[in-house]
Amino acid sequence: MIDNSKYGRVSWRKYLVEDYHPRVKNFLQSRGDGVFSQIAQAIELAIRENKPDIALLVHPNVNNICVIKKSEYNEVLNLSLKWFEKKEDYISCHKIREVQTMITKRAKSQNSKITKTQI
Repeated sequence: MIDNSKYGRVSWRKYLVEDYHPRVKNFLQSRGDGVFSQIAQAIELAIRENKPDIALLVHPNVNNICVIKKSEYNEVLNLSLKWFEKKEDYISCHKIREVQTMITKRAKSQNSKITKTQI
């Protein structure tokens, strides 16, 4: 993971939403598979390690990072899922769905712990 205190923070939407800018669309057309795959893996690791967010280095020569907060994980995973559905890469879709299922199970588990401690 990146020490995100050394970099400027920008919204992940600026670099991952195709409609944001033509450069983003071109970037994703050439590197989208790898980018969305790595993001899904980073989110999975963050969930396992209970991290509050993940930070992605935009480019080594730019002092900005994209930060994805825990509350945005599902939104980004849905974006990744749409990307791979469009490419008909159903193996990647399956992996992303597994991460989404992990998020749902963790949320239910935490909710049941809260309920039990309140009783």
